[in-house]
Amino acid sequence: MKKLLLSTLLATTISAGVSAEEVSGTTNFTVNIPEVLVLYHLNSATLTLTGEQAYNSNSSIQSSTDISNTDHTFADNESSLRISDPLANKELNVVIEDAWGVRSLSSNNVTLKVQNQSPNLIKDGTDDSSKVVIKSDSTKLKLDSQENATLSLPSKWATTVGDLLFTLDLSHITKSGEHKAAASPSAGTNTFKFTLTGN
Repeated sequence: MKKLLLSTLLATTISAGVSAEEVSGTTNFTVNIPEVLVLYHLNSATLTLTGEQAYNSNSSIQSSTDISNTDHTFADNESSLRISDPLANKELNVVIEDAWGVRSLSSNNVTLKVQNQSPNLIKDGTDDSSKVVIKSDSTKLKLDSQENATLSLPSKWATTVGDLLFTLDLSHITKSGEHKAAASPSAGTNTFKFTLTGN
C-alpha cells in the first residue's frame, strides 16, 4: 500500500510541472531626414517700354504787352513747344510676380536672400553713355505682406512662391535699344542673385 501511494504522488508531481514566465522586448526605430533645399527662379526677364514713336507739334501762341515796354518774353505756359523731359527724375516700380519659389526640409526656418549684382543696365551691355539704373536698396523679395531683401521662410516641402520688387531710374537713358548688365568676372551678365540658406 505504501509503495502504491509513493508511485501515485510521484506521478502527480511530474504531471503538474512548472510554467515559464512571459518574456517581452522592445525595438527603438528612428528615421533620419536629410536637409534638402530647393530653389526655383527665373533665368531671364525682359521689360519692353512702349510709348509714342513720333511727335508733331503744330500750334500757335498769342501774347500781349504794353506799347511802352522795350522787352517782352512769351511765357512758358503760352507755348506747347516747351516740353519738359519726360524721363527727368522718372522712376518705374517693377514687380515680377512668382519670380522665385522655395521648398525645404530643415531643422528650422530657412533664409532666402536677393542681391542686385549689376545695378547699371547699359546700352547693349557695352555703352555706358545710356543706362537704366536699378535703384540702390530697392531690390526686395515679397511674400504676402513681407517685403525685404532677406526673408525667413518656414521649412516645408510644399512650395512657397513669391515676387521680386525693384525700382528703375530711367533718367539716364539717351539711346534706344536693349540695356543690360555688362559682363563681369563675378556676376557674368546676371542682374539678380538669389541665395537659399538652411541650418
